[in-house]
Amino acid sequence: MTLFDHETGADIINPYICIYNPKLTHSFALNTSTFGLTAQDFLISIYDWKTRHELRDKENLYFVEAQVGQQKNTEPISEDIFFQVLPGVANRGVDAGGCSIKIPLGFLRESIVKKAFPRCFESFNELEKIVETTA
Repeated sequence: MTLFDHETGADIINPYICIYNPKLTHSFALNTSTFGLTAQDFLISIYDWKTRHELRDKENLYFVEAQVGQQKNTEPISEDIFFQVLPGVANRGVDAGGCSIKIPLGFLRESIVKKAFPRCFESFNELEKIVETTA
């Protein structure tokens, strides 16, 4: 199964970005190009406790992390591959839970997520409604 960019529908390319809802119960994947063009400049550092504390009661914060997914290798790996220049990007070919590296990037304000990633924002809200009705 291939993972898809939730905003554009394109195949996810390694590395990629995951945005989590404020409760950290759901996440959506985005290609770095989708994320970087619209939201990278608005990231609040994970170390910026002051800003995060000030925003705590004013606006929801969405956690953002970079991930490197496991590669789907169908061919046996030979020793020759270690002496070759490999392409810089590769399709992510494992289901949504199979990542090998996670790097915390920071937080985005809800207003930024709503504006920059409307499909993600709407999907987070729909998932929250489903959780509330089933609880």
